[in-house]
Amino acid sequence: MKITIAASHDGFTRTISVNVDADSGKRVQDVEAKYDMFTLFHDFPQPAVGSYSRVFTQQEGITPNQNHTVQVNARHTDGTSDSSVKTWED
Repeated sequence: MKITIAASHDGFTRTISVNVDADSGKRVQDVEAKYDMFTLFHDFPQPAVGSYSRVFTQQEGITPNQNHTVQVNARHTDGTSDSSVKTWED
């Protein structure tokens, strides 16, 4: 499974993009993303999909010198799973 996480901010707006591509011949049935330990979303595509993407945008203040983490966990319909983490400092 390939998981891609991108994060950016423009002024007071933070944008987080998540893309998940299932392994060959498999389907994604469950995707969960957490930002600084808080759940951004937990989706269950119906029917399961070969590729999943979601963009999350939030207004927030700039937090200089603070670390942020996005963790994405995804599961195939056969129960196999994978995860990815992106950490950065504002």
